[in-house]
Amino acid sequence: MTPPPDRPRRERPTARTPQRSGRPPRRKPLDPARRAAFDVLQAVRERDAYPNLLLPVLLRERGISGRDAAFATELTYGSSRVRGLLDAVIGSAANREPETINPILLDLLRLGAYQLLRTRVDAEMARVAKTLVAAVAHDLRAPLASLKASSSTLADPELEIGQDARRSLAATVDAKADQLADLVQNLLDMSRIQAGVLRPRRTVASLNAFVSGVLSDIPPSWEGHEIRAEIPGGMPPIDALKAGTSVDAELLGVADRLGSLEKGKIADVVAVPGDPTVDIAQTGKVLLVMKEGAVYKRP
Repeated sequence: MTPPPDRPRRERPTARTPQRSGRPPRRKPLDPARRAAFDVLQAVRERDAYPNLLLPVLLRERGISGRDAAFATELTYGSSRVRGLLDAVIGSAANREPETINPILLDLLRLGAYQLLRTRVDAEMARVAKTLVAAVAHDLRAPLASLKASSSTLADPELEIGQDARRSLAATVDAKADQLADLVQNLLDMSRIQAGVLRPRRTVASLNAFVSGVLSDIPPSWEGHEIRAEIPGGMPPIDALKAGTSVDAELLGVADRLGSLEKGKIADVVAVPGDPTVDIAQTGKVLLVMKEGAVYKRP
């Protein structure tokens, strides 16, 4: 399917992993209220500052007032009051002791966890929050593990590391730090949903963009391997096939060019030995691949 215009074009004939794309742009910085709360927590940690003395000064100096000031106050004082509870939640989600987490990241996680745990929400918001917290907690583990492995390797004086390998490890640390920052920002943004300022809204998302983002995070050592997707239990094979072809084409507005075998449409075709409408596993036994009329693989 045609990718969004802001994404590099990727090949589609097989389920092979694409070349790794450039790093995504950094996200915008924290909003003033959250930034003030974060700066206070950091000052408390670094120089034993008093939140009730420092926060009013920061709010006045930065011109933060009204609802933003109230939000910053609730974040600062609230997260300070229940710090032990927040650390227990974070430690459980990250599957590690809080004191082993980078102090700056830990402060951000405390703010995010407080917003998720202490804001009054209705049942639907609570359900959404619970789902997103679980997803973020799961996603935090991979970049944390990569950061730990890469930084430990770089710091080991007994290992002889070439310049190319050193640059690669440093790039991994940088990329995973950006990924963690994105995840923390997502966690903090949940407060807007919980506060009722923002309501969840369903919309059509590009499957190509989603899959491309996932594949771009796969290690280079996996390149050349097939990527397989599982279908929900009980889903008929014919529905699964439609979901990956004609249904996606309709949702993305490209059904006039893709999604079915018709005259005038792009001929992206695979051939398998059995009937995939009966046995969906047949799609993993590709014998022939044709993209836009050109054969890339044949029996």
